[in-house]
Amino acid sequence: MTYIADDENLDAVSFIPTRDITFVGFSIYAVYSTKDDFTCHWSLKIGDKQEPQIQTLLNHENDVKDHMCDIMFDEPYKVRAEEPIEIGVRFTVGEEFFCSTVFGYGGDDMAAR
Repeated sequence: MTYIADDENLDAVSFIPTRDITFVGFSIYAVYSTKDDFTCHWSLKIGDKQEPQIQTLLNHENDVKDHMCDIMFDEPYKVRAEEPIEIGVRFTVGEEFFCSTVFGYGGDDMAAR
């Protein structure tokens, strides 16, 4: 797995499966700086195919379990072995462009809060 950041201020990871997989979603750490609803802006690239950026509105009461949220795709993706997968995310709360998550932006000590 490789950590990358792109020019749209998305934090991203890239990984390459060693066998064919069905990719149905991923998990993110929740925004910790507020209990307000927050938006995850995410993008997905599989191999050479870039999907459009998507915005998912998340609610702490309904969507956050143990500091985590699941982003599930409408349809699963079939990914061939050795085909790279890149997932980029950033978060907003209202008009706030950048906000901290439980882990990552705020550091691993935030998970204990």
